[in-house]
Amino acid sequence: MADDGETAPYAPYEEVARRVLGPRAPEVLNDAAWPALGATLSAAARGGNDPVTALASAWDQGINGDVRSVPALLSWRIRTELEARNAWPAAAAGRPVPATFNSAARPPRPEPRLTAVPSWQERPLGAVPSTQLAAEVVASRAEAVRAAVVARATREAATTASEVARSRRGPAVTALTARHNELGERVAAMDALAELDSEYRRVRDINGLGQQGEDVLRARLAVSERRLAERRWMGLAPAVRGQARQDLQDRTNQLRTYLEATGPRLTELDARRADLERRAGAERTRPAAYREWLETDRNIGVLTDTARRSDIAAADRTSGEATRLEGWAADRALRADALVTESATRASLPTERAQAENTARNAANAAAVQPPQAAEATGEAAAQAQESYAAAEEINEQEAARGASL
Repeated sequence: MADDGETAPYAPYEEVARRVLGPRAPEVLNDAAWPALGATLSAAARGGNDPVTALASAWDQGINGDVRSVPALLSWRIRTELEARNAWPAAAAGRPVPATFNSAARPPRPEPRLTAVPSWQERPLGAVPSTQLAAEVVASRAEAVRAAVVARATREAATTASEVARSRRGPAVTALTARHNELGERVAAMDALAELDSEYRRVRDINGLGQQGEDVLRARLAVSERRLAERRWMGLAPAVRGQARQDLQDRTNQLRTYLEATGPRLTELDARRADLERRAGAERTRPAAYREWLETDRNIGVLTDTARRSDIAAADRTSGEATRLEGWAADRALRADALVTESATRASLPTERAQAENTARNAANAAAVQPPQAAEATGEAAAQAQESYAAAEEINEQEAARGASL
């Protein structure tokens, strides 16, 4: 890894990276975004956090193969997690660096020297027109915030989905359990209907008179009441007249008692039947529902395991999407930082050089979007802008040389 002025201040954290990342450490240390990760680890230590723990927590969330910059993603994760815990240095001023990592504290940086600013063609965002730069800074920062919010929400959803899936409470397992319970309730209602039919037949079969027992009793009651009204016993001998009348009255009362007890019971059974019919579902679908319940009940263990694996796979896909979004959020954050750096660089330039850069930049951008014949017409203006820029560059080099000699 190059040991230049930007990475040297974070050299103590290289050992942290090697310890946590193992075989992937060289890839991270040689990435152009390593200084950003080193600065994040240094800030974490200043906030009273253990950099080893912070980096390990970010690394354990997994890295997808399509992430463009692993250090940028890790840096973004560490800062997001610490900010969520209110442990970022800005919110934790005055906290001591953990004693286990005092030796890795960031050493004091050397006094800055006046160095030549790279030309606008050499700076990553030097070609962005000055009229657009401020707007892009604002838009990029807003986009970085939105990306961070989406990534964080997706990561939280992935974590919750994984916990739920592994505890057999995922959507697929829940749907299977609900379906099995629904079928079980239908089958129970079917069985209850069969028992109800037997009870219904028993109630109607009064005194063993068969299914028409109630109708027969009502007919007999009508005859008995008519005979009482007609005083049929009056033609009998006085010795048997009283007994005949009493027998007819007892028989009439018995018939009334049976019918009065049967009517409410049949009404109750009719209401229960209507409820069971509703719970059992349409009659034409009952055989299929019974077969489905029987098959599900027989294989419920295997079906539950299959549903659980499906839930875990869905949670893993969400986790992969969260990692992709975190990489996207890290890229947006780097873009915003780069735009801010470019804006600060332009603000620090001498007036003559800044004007020359603007002229050359505008001419180059105009030539890039114009058709060939229109681009030729701007050639002279571009050449003049380049001459002005070259003069400004010479002034800048002279100032840098004077600064280096101080």
